[in-house]
Amino acid sequence: YEAAVSELGRAAQLDPNSAKYALGLGEALLRWRHDSVALQYLLAVQTKFAKDPLYEFELGLAYYYLTQYPLALKEFENVAQEQPKSSRVQYLMGGAYQALGEMDKAEDCYRKAIALKPDEASYYLVLASLLKKAHPADLTEPVSLSAKALALSPDNEDVKLLLASCYQTQGKLAEA
Repeated sequence: YEAAVSELGRAAQLDPNSAKYALGLGEALLRWRHDSVALQYLLAVQTKFAKDPLYEFELGLAYYYLTQYPLALKEFENVAQEQPKSSRVQYLMGGAYQALGEMDKAEDCYRKAIALKPDEASYYLVLASLLKKAHPADLTEPVSLSAKALALSPDNEDVKLLLASCYQTQGKLAEA
């Protein structure tokens, strides 16, 4: 990502009003996991691009990566209103709510993410994991969700581990 950041930075300097270059630079910094730098940059260009949903998403992502979950949620909620069919926004909102201990809201967001993109194994995995922690006495749904995730991503070790853990807790050692 270093080369992309360099090129996009140069392009953004040459055309400072270009959302394409400015937000491309923000995205490249985030993908490179230079989260603090990305946040500083995004805040510096806020006056030009604040109303752009991609800007709000990238700003939310920077806050999320820096564990500033209330600020991330503010941005993600704006994006969710403008782009209600974005499964990734729902997924990230679920993660932020979960980090803040708001498990019911996290569960709702994860369920929305699954409804919007039912072929994404990671969505099933996070919901199954959350439900396993929230309701350890009833693992029926976490097992079902884990099985769906495993069907979508048969090599996913995290899903296999969660499913085995559920079976072990249920006393189904042969399945574990």
